Amino acid sequence: MRRPLVFLSILGALAVAGGPLIAGAQPAQPNPVLDLARAREISNDPAAAAADVAAYADAHPDEARAGVLLGDLYFRIPDQPRAEAAWLRVVQSHPENVDAHARLGALYAVEGRLRDAIAQYDADMPSPFAAAILVRLHGRNGDLDAFLFDTAHEAEKNPFDPVVLMVEATVLQATRRNFEALGFYTRVVDLRHGTCDDLIARADDLLALHRPTDAIADLERCVAEDPAKYDAMALLGTAFLDRHDVSDARTWIDRALALNPLQYVALIDRGVIEDEAGSMQAAMSDNQSAIVAEPLHAEGYANLAGELLDGGALAVAERTLTAGLRAAPDDGRLHFLLARAYELEGHPAAARTEYVVALRSDEEVVVRAAQSQLRSLGGH
Repeated sequence: MRRPLVFLSILGALAVAGGPLIAGAQPAQPNPVLDLARAREISNDPAAAAADVAAYADAHPDEARAGVLLGDLYFRIPDQPRAEAAWLRVVQSHPENVDAHARLGALYAVEGRLRDAIAQYDADMPSPFAAAILVRLHGRNGDLDAFLFDTAHEAEKNPFDPVVLMVEATVLQATRRNFEALGFYTRVVDLRHGTCDDLIARADDLLALHRPTDAIADLERCVAEDPAKYDAMALLGTAFLDRHDVSDARTWIDRALALNPLQYVALIDRGVIEDEAGSMQAAMSDNQSAIVAEPLHAEGYANLAGELLDGGALAVAERTLTAGLRAAPDDGRLHFLLARAYELEGHPAAARTEYVVALRSDEEVVVRAAQSQLRSLGGH
């Protein structure tokens, strides 16, 4: 998200930014066993939750949701071989399951198995979510230009195919070419007559272009069409925060979380509001829940670690950041915060190493902050 989060107390200028995080799927029907496991995970007991879900998954081998959750829990423990095995079982029995492919892709990316990671996300194409991740993976693999050429060529060949155009819009947004992306999003909105998911995607890009009022118009149109669309409500919270309207933002965030207590974007933004209001415990709780909701995204780890650093819990912050870097090893914010933890613990050499890694961040504000800290340590 584009919220000023955990770095404010360190340098006063850092911001957490990310790609599109909105997913169109609504929650599955309640399941007492899986819901209890999620509750245990939120209470920071993933091992007990995994034991419950493993037994359930063995008894219900065709239930993909259980297998995906089991992998998530093993990843949190952490037990990456078991996580991989759980997700592989899902894709073998449900090759169309995008969640399992995405998690395997993320796991392989963490392990440096870039070709395997790319293959998993390729299995989800054409998918805007997969396309956004593939931009980063091809960048790490050294063949991003070829991938960008292919998606642009597909869009040129299929000027009236909204699926292909949505992929190209997502790729452009992921490469920070937001104005060009907006043109493709608008074409998709016109071709599909303004479906909710298309309006949400365009609104996310509008927020990146610092146009919250236009984003709000799209999102309110979506909610008017589908009053239960909690992803739109969550992004409305972001949009009102961008307009510094905390009251309206909180209203939309609370509505989103009432419908889906693990809506990731809403949890991240509510954590921002709580943190800025000085309610550190509430903010930490929201970020812990965000990690449960999306264990392979960096924001929850970064925000929680920042709050822990502010509170002086350096060892816990370090463990949180280490866990986050297993999920997102290239995230410059996590490396910056880990460096800060080492610096506060009195380990300047380790801090310097992490600040140097943070210099490779694609976020200019993180790079500037790392440069500043390195100067203060007598390096770079």
